[in-house]
Order: sequence, then C-alpha cells, then structure tokens
Amino acid sequence: MEQTPRYINASHPHNVCHLKKAIYGLKQAPREWFHQFSTFLLTIGFNCNQLDSSLFFHSSAIGILYLLLYIDDIVIIGNHKTLIDNLIDKLQQKFSTKTLAT
Repeated sequence: MEQTPRYINASHPHNVCHLKKAIYGLKQAPREWFHQFSTFLLTIGFNCNQLDSSLFFHSSAIGILYLLLYIDDIVIIGNHKTLIDNLIDKLQQKFSTKTLAT
C-alpha cells in the first residue's frame, strides 16, 4: 500500500491510512459488508444455513423467520407479522435501509 499522490507525507513516507469501514468500489467491500451484516444477524439470534451462507433463519416459540441476502437486497419471510416488523426495526436501527414492500 502506498500513500496517494495528493497526500504524500514527506516526513512519514511509509505511513498509510487505516480505514475503519469499507468503502464502495474496493475489492474487499462486498466481503466486509457481508461480514458486518451476518455478524449482526448472529448477535440477534439468527443462525446461518450450512448449505447456503446467504440464508439465515431464526426460530422462536412465537414463529420462524427466514432472511435471504442477495448482494444488498434482502428478502424476509416469516409466519408472524410482529417478528418480521421487529426484525425490520432492528435492521433500520443498525443499517441504512429502504423497505419496498411489507
């Protein structure tokens, strides 16, 4: 890694910036996005499907939820409206989201 041409620091020529979050356009951005999103889902009680890493599920006494992630689109399916609404609220608190249909 090298300093960008406009921000070269002559007194510290080998120092570079450490990014604290992924930026769109970088090769590692999709992987970092998936890591942050899946880690969040696991912390709120979801499990990852062993055959498909983009499918998550949550089972409780009230009902079951399935969440399918495709790039930056999410499909949520469940058998209890309150569970779905609670999940959408949690996602909106953590991430910038837009709900297209309910």
